[in-house]
Amino acid sequence: MKDFSIIISCGGTGGHFYPGLSIGREFKKQDAKVRLFVAGKHGESQKKVAATHEIEADTAKAIQFPTNKLLLPWFAIVFTWTCVKSFFYIMKYRPSAVLVMGSFASVPLGLAAVSTRTPLFLHEGNTVIGKANRLLSKWAKKLFLSFPALNDKQLKVKTDIVGMPIRPELVNYDAEESKETIKKCLGFDENLPLLLVFGGSQGAQRINENFYKSLPEIKGNFQLYHLSGKEENTEFEELAKTRGIKAKIQKSTENMSDALRAADLVICRAGASSLAELAWFKKPALFIPLKIAAENHQYHNAKLAEDIGGGMILTENDISPDKIGEIVSAWLCDPAAWLIKSKKIGELAKNDVAETVAKSIVESC
Repeated sequence: MKDFSIIISCGGTGGHFYPGLSIGREFKKQDAKVRLFVAGKHGESQKKVAATHEIEADTAKAIQFPTNKLLLPWFAIVFTWTCVKSFFYIMKYRPSAVLVMGSFASVPLGLAAVSTRTPLFLHEGNTVIGKANRLLSKWAKKLFLSFPALNDKQLKVKTDIVGMPIRPELVNYDAEESKETIKKCLGFDENLPLLLVFGGSQGAQRINENFYKSLPEIKGNFQLYHLSGKEENTEFEELAKTRGIKAKIQKSTENMSDALRAADLVICRAGASSLAELAWFKKPALFIPLKIAAENHQYHNAKLAEDIGGGMILTENDISPDKIGEIVSAWLCDPAAWLIKSKKIGELAKNDVAETVAKSIVESC
């Protein structure tokens, strides 16, 4: 691939960036020239992450479609100017292909690829194909899907269900290491059920509040690994201690692989990356989809898992300490039923996703 070059637009949230970076790393491994295009408030930090893998990245401000109609004229001017800059950006690097990972911030670059007749490819993480990918699909050579899509029937672009790229750091581990060993290394009892709870950067608070209020309602003994999204967790630690729960509570972890491998049940949101990681590690989940997610895509992601028997959904409209307590108690009372769910959610996992995408793009150019 020494003569092949690609620009991957993957800015915005980590749900776009890390899958795009994973594909970029695969191209890099095969000696292709790779550039990432990241737009949004996390651009500079994402650029530094890319640099650790010896991949160059360019940053830009993200443009968003205005909710106020009075701002439409100004938006039109900014959008047009961004498209012009994207055109010259493509002309400067003359890539063999452009891959867009979704998000509206990627639209100008996608249109620039079309205007320069650069082969355009798309990747969709969610079960609902987003507006940006729906728009760009009119000119794309192929749309890669992570999961079966609910709204792909009217699209004319060729689609291929390849899966969601997962960071190599998550999937490269010692498969011989048992769950019990990992629990012990994390400081937990190897024989007691472990509940992993996390909410992500958007909306952890709603899960946190309801979960800790549910503790008195939970019947049965378990351990807790909670990624709270908060720097200060003294209050949560005290609540867990009062209930007699062995708990490890922290803002986040650099070793999500061990957290997921050790868990027996997960309570989390339903972003595309979370769903893909749960499927990879065969972990059943109680999904609490983020209500404000665009086009309610988190609910539809969770519904896919629930429909195949891989988890349960608790919507934000229905969330309550009583409901959480009831579901967690049911898990503790009948863990065998949730072991079946773990096998079912594993059916959504795909192997070698980044390699499959890279190979397909090269072959299609």
